[in-house]
Amino acid sequence: MRGTIWHTLTLFVALWSYAMPLAGWQRSGGEMRPPKQDYNSGEYLYRTFCASCHGSHGTGDGPVANILRVPPSNLTLIARRNAGLFPRDRVFAAIDGRQMVRGHGPGEMPIWGDVLKTTEGQNEAVIRKRIDALVTYVESLQSAP
Repeated sequence: MRGTIWHTLTLFVALWSYAMPLAGWQRSGGEMRPPKQDYNSGEYLYRTFCASCHGSHGTGDGPVANILRVPPSNLTLIARRNAGLFPRDRVFAAIDGRQMVRGHGPGEMPIWGDVLKTTEGQNEAVIRKRIDALVTYVESLQSAP
């Protein structure tokens, strides 16, 4: 009896999973296609460049955090550490990394401005736009004061 219930439940879940499209996926020409990715969104850039160290929620607990010489910052506390104000310019400069940021210490973090410069063909306007999107996303991660 117990095995029958388990098999029925498994079959139901399998059929339901097949019949229900994944969140955001669309049917096109009989095929299921994932949603279009915005490669310039702050969320995408964060997942690509930051989450491995800072973690998916910005708390400094990414999958490689424990092997780094200097632990990654908890990005959710930036505003709290600055009297409740999010210092966009300083965060932008820290992410860009091409100019030394006073008080940021030695360059433990990759110089993302140079990385983007290489991938974007040295288009400064695109680099600034992408870093700004990333800064906006990091701002959205701030915990309540």
